[in-house]
Amino acid sequence: MNKKRQVGIFLRKLRASSKMTREDLSGSSTLSTRYIGEVERGEKLPSLPSFVKFEIGLNKTEGDMIKEIIKVIYPAVREMVKENRRNSKKRKR
Repeated sequence: MNKKRQVGIFLRKLRASSKMTREDLSGSSTLSTRYIGEVERGEKLPSLPSFVKFEIGLNKTEGDMIKEIIKVIYPAVREMVKENRRNSKKRKR
């Protein structure tokens, strides 16, 4: 599963566990319902400011949600970097 999809699933679960609709989250975060849907479906990966808006909208403690997001996507990003390094070394030979 790609990192966008992983993050989207994570955010959807957080929203659902807070018993919030997309409209509720939009009203408390200043993010549009359309954008929230795109993120939850894995079509977009939020920027850091957007992550902060999600965190504020979901009433999460400062930085906690971002730490959890990092745990979700770090392994995938790490593997992508390793693969790029391997491919780069192969091209140099």
